[in-house]
This record gives sequence, C-alpha cells and structure tokens, in this order.
Amino acid sequence: MYANGEGVEQNDAEAERWIRNAADQGFAAAQVTLALMYDEGQGVPQDHAKAAQWFRKAAAQGHVGAQLNLGLIYHAGRGVKRDDAEAAQWFRKAAEQGHTGAQVNLGILYANGWGVKQDPAEAARWYRAPADHGDVDAQYRLARLYETGQGVQQDAAEAARWFREAAQRGHDEWRTRPERQ
Repeated sequence: MYANGEGVEQNDAEAERWIRNAADQGFAAAQVTLALMYDEGQGVPQDHAKAAQWFRKAAAQGHVGAQLNLGLIYHAGRGVKRDDAEAAQWFRKAAEQGHTGAQVNLGILYANGWGVKQDPAEAARWYRAPADHGDVDAQYRLARLYETGQGVQQDAAEAARWFREAAQRGHDEWRTRPERQ
C-alpha cells in the first residue's frame, strides 16, 4: 500500500521496509516483489545481483514467476554470469508447472541449442501448449518449424494455420524473446 499510495501517503522507503520484512521471513511473494524492485530500481537503487538473489530465494520455494525471472536473468547475464544451462533449469521448473512463458523460452533454448542440446522436436513440444493457449510467439515459432520441417513433419497447411493464428492475434515477426542480437 505504501508503494502505491493506497490508503496512505506513497512512501518508497516505508514500502521497502515492510516488503523486506516479509521477504526476510521467507514469504516468496514478498521476495519476488523485492527482486522486482531491485531489478527495476523502483524504490531502491537498481541492483541486478540483488534482484537475482531474491528471485533465487523465491524460486527455491517453487514460486513459478521467480523461476521464470531467474531463467531470464541467467539467459541475459543480468546480475549473474550468463549461463544458458542454468537458465534452462529454471525455465524447465516453471514450464513443468504450466507457465506458458517459461515453456516458450525453454523451446527457444532447445531450438537454438543454448544451454541444452539443440533439439527442434523438443522445441516443438514446448511450443505446443502455449500455442494452443494463444501465445503468439509460440504460434509463430511452431509455424516456422512446420514450414521448415524441423522437429516436426513438414506441413505447409499446418504452418499456414499457425501463421494465421499468430497474425490474427497481432504477432509482429520482429518481436521475439529471448533471442540474442
């Protein structure tokens, strides 16, 4: 409430004090909130290493959002040494809990062989559920696999179906995650 000024005057220092108190007591949601504050520099000085530490504490408790964020942090090397194998482990934990973003990101790692053995069939497997649930990136990536026959049997009709689904949901070919430049 202090962070948003709801019912009290907005006060970042007071918000951080209460959130840290809960985080120190092991409350995973507070640990994630504190991690996000450090990651974004909201109410505290931006510190990606501290963000990673707090995400790790929550992720170890099974918090799916923390697991996804820790995977993203390791993939980008933000506050930690870049390590795609570590990213894959955290994406997998969140993906196995059904987090569609983690499933897409794990698929991307398999498609590119980043931190895991390159395996287009495994990439397709991880793209499938998010694509079925309307994730446009997963739909586009699955379409590309059907178009090229990588990891799935080449099928122009199936590729067109997934391209159409992604386009109808506003997919922009240049908006991808977490590709490297």
